[in-house]
Amino acid sequence: MDTLSCLVSSEKMALDYLVRVIEHCRDPPLVGSVCALLHDALSPSNKGDLRNTVIQTCLSLNAAEVILRTLKALSAEGLAVIDPCIHPAYQVLAKLASKDPKLAVKARLVGGVKLTHQLLQAHMKNCVPLLPLLMVTKYLAKNSTNQVMLGKDGCVATLVSILSSVPKTHWAKIKFIMETLALLTKATNVSPRLAAIVRANGQKLQALLNYFFESNVIRLVRETGLQRVLSILDAWEKIERRHQVKVIKGILGTLSHMCDSKHGRKAVVALNGVEITQRFIQSCPADKKFDNNLANATNVFLKCISKGELPVSSSWGAFTFQVPNREGSETSSDRSREATPGVDVDSSDEEAEEEIEDEEEDFELSQDFKGIDLASDYCPQKPRMEELVKLAHLFPELFNFRIASGTRFKEVAVPIRRGALNDVIPESHNERYIRASDCTRSIINFVKVAYPDMVGARGPSHLEELYEKDRRVCRQVLK
Repeated sequence: MDTLSCLVSSEKMALDYLVRVIEHCRDPPLVGSVCALLHDALSPSNKGDLRNTVIQTCLSLNAAEVILRTLKALSAEGLAVIDPCIHPAYQVLAKLASKDPKLAVKARLVGGVKLTHQLLQAHMKNCVPLLPLLMVTKYLAKNSTNQVMLGKDGCVATLVSILSSVPKTHWAKIKFIMETLALLTKATNVSPRLAAIVRANGQKLQALLNYFFESNVIRLVRETGLQRVLSILDAWEKIERRHQVKVIKGILGTLSHMCDSKHGRKAVVALNGVEITQRFIQSCPADKKFDNNLANATNVFLKCISKGELPVSSSWGAFTFQVPNREGSETSSDRSREATPGVDVDSSDEEAEEEIEDEEEDFELSQDFKGIDLASDYCPQKPRMEELVKLAHLFPELFNFRIASGTRFKEVAVPIRRGALNDVIPESHNERYIRASDCTRSIINFVKVAYPDMVGARGPSHLEELYEKDRRVCRQVLK
C-alpha cells in the first residue's frame, strides 16, 4: 500500500514517469515490466480512493493510447518481437477500456484495431494472453466503424475458430466471444437507401451487393459458427452459473441480429434454431435475472416463425360502443354492417359513412343537452339546517361546525367531540352515510361509496408491499 501511495502521489509524479517510459522505450521486456507495474496498481485488490486515483491519472495521461502506439511501433519488426509485453500490456488496456469511452476511436487512429486482431490470430491457441485480447476486442467492437473494419479483416472467422478450439470449461473466454459476436453481427455495411434500391432491382443486384458488401451475418453463416452458437444455447444448463446470464445474453443477441436479415433468418430456421429457442423459453428459470434473456429469446422466436392472418370471417369488432341515449336509434352504417357481415367495403365509402355517423352523434348529443341549464339543474341542492345537524358528526375535524351568516338559516354552533370516525359513528350509521352520499347531486351520479370513507379515511401506518410479479405465470403464457 505504501508503494501504491508513492505511485499516486502528485508530488512524486511516478505514474507520469511510467507512462513516459512506455512511450519512449523500444525495449519490449522493459515495456512489459512497466505495464505489469501499472496492472498491479490497477488491480481490484487495491480498493478505495487510491485505485480510483490511479485510473483517473492513467486516463488523463492517455495511457491506453500510449501503450497501443508503442506496441504498433514495436510490431513493425514482427509480431514475435512484442511477445514479452503482450500479456501485461493488454491487461492494462482491458482495465482501462471499461473506463475510457473513447478508447475505440483512439485505437483506430493509431492502428490498434488491426494490431489487436493480428495478435488475436497469432495467439489463438495461447491461453495466457487470449483472455485480455478478447476483452479489448469486445470494447473495440462497440464502435460501428470498428465493427466493419474487424468484419472485413476476418475477425468473425477468427472468433469462430477460437470458439471451436477453446475448452468448454473456459466460460469466461466463451462469454467474451459471444458478446463480441453479438456486437459484430449488429454492423450494417450498406446504407438503408442502397438496400432499398437493391430490393427493388431483383436478385442479381442483391448477389452483386453481397459480394462487395458482405455483412458479418453472412460471414458467420459461411464460417459455420452458427452451429456452435446454437449448440451452446441448447445445453445452456451446463454453463457455469456465474457466467450463465451473460453467455446466454450474447448468444441471443447474435441470433437476434442474424434474424434481422433474410440470410441469417434462413440459416437459423435451417439449423433448428426456432426449436432450440422454444426449448429455452419453456425451461427458462423463474428468476428475475433471466427476464431480459427471456424477452430476447421471445423476440428471436417471433422473428423466425411464419406470419399469418387471423382465422376470422370479418375485420369488424364483435363489440360496438354506443353513445349515451342511443338505445332506440340505429344508424345506416350499423344496419349495413349487420346486413353484410365479413364484407369489406371501399375505403371512400367507409370514410363517408364515418362522417355521417359523426354528424348524427353530434346532433344527438346536442339534443340531449338542449334545454338544460347547468346552473340550476346540476347545481348541488342547498341542504336544510336539520340535515346539516344530522351530518355534523360525520366531520369530526370541524370542531365548531357553523352555517355562514349569509344563508337563510340562523347561525347555530354544533360541538363535535374529538376522536376517530369509527369511534363516533355507530355501525348502524353507515347506512345513513350511504343515503347522504346518494343525495349528493352532480353531473355523474354516485354509484358506490368509497371504502376508505366507511372506515374513517385513514391509511395504514406501515408501508404496504408493492405487487410482486409472478414470473411463473409469464413463462406459462409463452409455453
